[in-house]
Amino acid sequence: MSRVERCDEVIWFSHIEEGEALIQRLDNLVPEEDVWLSVNGVIGLWARMRDQKDDPGRPTRGIKPVGDARVAWRSIPKGEFVDIIEVPDALEPARPGPQTAGTELVFEVAAPRVQMIPVLANQARDGDSLCMGIDFAWWGGSRRDPSSRTDTIAYAVIHHDGTGPMTARRVNLGEAFNRNAGLTEANCDGDAGVLITEISTILDAHPNVSQVVLAVDAPLLAMPRANLPERSRVSIAGTMERRQAEIALSAGLAQDHTQWKRLCAIQPGAPLCSRVECLVRGLGERLEFGVYGDDANERPRKLIECFPGEALWSLGAQGHFGTMSVDDAAAYKKQLPDLDWQPWPEVIRAVHNAFFGFRQVLTHDRAAFDRWVGDLAPQLLGDPMIMHPDGHLARGGKPLDDMVESVMSFFVAVCFARGSAHIWTGNNAGDGHIIGPGI
Repeated sequence: MSRVERCDEVIWFSHIEEGEALIQRLDNLVPEEDVWLSVNGVIGLWARMRDQKDDPGRPTRGIKPVGDARVAWRSIPKGEFVDIIEVPDALEPARPGPQTAGTELVFEVAAPRVQMIPVLANQARDGDSLCMGIDFAWWGGSRRDPSSRTDTIAYAVIHHDGTGPMTARRVNLGEAFNRNAGLTEANCDGDAGVLITEISTILDAHPNVSQVVLAVDAPLLAMPRANLPERSRVSIAGTMERRQAEIALSAGLAQDHTQWKRLCAIQPGAPLCSRVECLVRGLGERLEFGVYGDDANERPRKLIECFPGEALWSLGAQGHFGTMSVDDAAAYKKQLPDLDWQPWPEVIRAVHNAFFGFRQVLTHDRAAFDRWVGDLAPQLLGDPMIMHPDGHLARGGKPLDDMVESVMSFFVAVCFARGSAHIWTGNNAGDGHIIGPGI
């Protein structure tokens, strides 16, 4: 996916990374011609800049935000990298009229103080802990691609003096497909019931653990915002906002001057999507989970929020990837074309690169870490969504990305249980938290 650095009030084509096709598309625009783009997960209207005044006929290689897109773009701190893609014609929103173009939005949520605080080791309970990580499909997968209709879960039991094997597998949501889902509804498993049942099955298989830590790659808490509509699959500028947790994380990113921050593209977490709300409510009511920062401290089953991009950035900024480059650490995220197969050891190497930084943090579990990585390899090599039928070739893409990031979420859960984690939060715990590895 293409990424762009927020350096100015406009987007310069030279600041777009891995976006040759997108740059070509934007270069073909004439001055003042507009295009719908999704920038940092927010859809907005952008227009090609006018030719240079001092050299008529010489194009200015940049685009400027229009209307609410201007507000969303300015809210991104300078130096931060965010995703940028062109919006398909079918998803283009209605164009703003003269009365709404350029409207400045006013948010009433108090600005948070910046906090990155350590998880205290004495929060860990005695006995065994079941740690779980989930790569969560916010909308239950795509309407068009049945293979995307999965959540991915990784889990293992950690003991005071050892660990159990790790399992990683997909949870099929396809049977709960809703072909009539509205834009604010999930395409599959809208009430998160399929996933909750899978979690319940895993809990039943481990009845003697004293603590459960479940890390989910999704925003879990957000303060009510009366000025924002219900979250939609088609995200339009002005309909989403960063929570205090994301503002705190963004402030931390602004203090980092390394290339690692390119890996942490922050998406606005408020309002929560409907499937996330159902997951949090269902886990609390059916399985007695408490959300960290809300009511989890007194409960043996804790639900925490993580973000793989934050994990990679923070591990890299802390020096835990050693001499490895940013590109090598994130090589698993490359979205390869369908026919771009490669020898499977290359894919496994990219996965191992992404995990390397966690090994440096899990100082008491390094032997277990090595076993967990070993446990994952045959699971990847047996996955038909990743492996070619000939058994020699494999490919990256979303199926691999989901599996890797479920394991990353699992690693964050282990770091939390071991007391080796940090938290980004604001001055209101009800506006979310982001937990990452290392202190």
